[in-house]
Amino acid sequence: MLLLDKNAEPKKTIFYISAIVHGLILKKIVNIESLYIELQKEIEDELNYDFFILALDFLFLLDKIRVNNEGDIESVH
Repeated sequence: MLLLDKNAEPKKTIFYISAIVHGLILKKIVNIESLYIELQKEIEDELNYDFFILALDFLFLLDKIRVNNEGDIESVH
């Protein structure tokens, strides 16, 4: 779910997950598996992998992240 509706928890939206992911990526270059594990620890809740991928897609479309030659995800400054 990208937008909030009256029944949604804000922490289960793509916007929220994207913000947390972006904060984690700003700290270092990471691979997708370790990023998913770090994100789960950060939000302290079960995270749907599809929402994680949608959050990465959202950040990519906003030109906030890119995939380097090694396949790791890094922040675009």
